[in-house]
Amino acid sequence: MKKTNKILAGILSAVVLMSPATTWAGPSITDKVVVVEDSVGKYIVTDKIEEDEVFTTLETEDKEMADLIKEVNEGTKDMKAFTEKLSAVLETVTDEEAKAALEKTIKEIEEKNLDFLTGFMALEAEEGVTVEKNANGKYDVTIQIPILKDTLKDVNILYYNKELKIWEIIEPTAVNFEKQTIEFEVEDFSLLAVLANVEEAE
Repeated sequence: MKKTNKILAGILSAVVLMSPATTWAGPSITDKVVVVEDSVGKYIVTDKIEEDEVFTTLETEDKEMADLIKEVNEGTKDMKAFTEKLSAVLETVTDEEAKAALEKTIKEIEEKNLDFLTGFMALEAEEGVTVEKNANGKYDVTIQIPILKDTLKDVNILYYNKELKIWEIIEPTAVNFEKQTIEFEVEDFSLLAVLANVEEAE
C-alpha cells in the first residue's frame, strides 16, 4: 500500500509540474511586470486593478466580468472561462464596430490557442506626467516580463477598449526574448494582460 501511495504521489507531482497553468501561471508574476526603456517615467503597470478607474467603472457596468478578472488574477479561473464570458457578452453587443472587434478577439484566442501569460494589469500614466502620443495617435509602451522566452508563440496583448467597452487583441510592434520585453501601442490607458501560446513552452 505504501509503495502504491508513493507511485500515485509521484504521478500527481509530475502532472502538477507539467501543467502549463502551473509553469506559466500569469497571476503569480503579474506584480513583477514593469515598464522599461523609454516607458520609464511615463507609465506604470500595476496588478492593483481594484484601485484603477477603468476597473471600477467596469465593475459598475459588468460586475460579472470584473469578478472574473479578479478570479483570473487569483488563479481560480482560466482562459476557457474568460472566452465563455466574451461569447456571452458578444450576444448582447449591438454596435457593429464593437461586435466585429470582439468576434475577432474570440477568433484569435481560439485559433492561436492563447492563454494568460500574465494576469490583468492597469496601465496608467505616471502621476503628474503628460505623455505625448506617437504619429499614429497612440501611446508607445514597453514592458518587461520575467517569464518571456523564445519557446512561447504568438505573444499578444489583451486590451480593454473602454470606448467600445470590449476586449481587443493587440499585436506587439516588437518582442525581444533576450531582454524579455514587449513593445506595443495603445489608444488609451486601460486594463491589459499578456497572452501567448504556451503549449511548447518549457
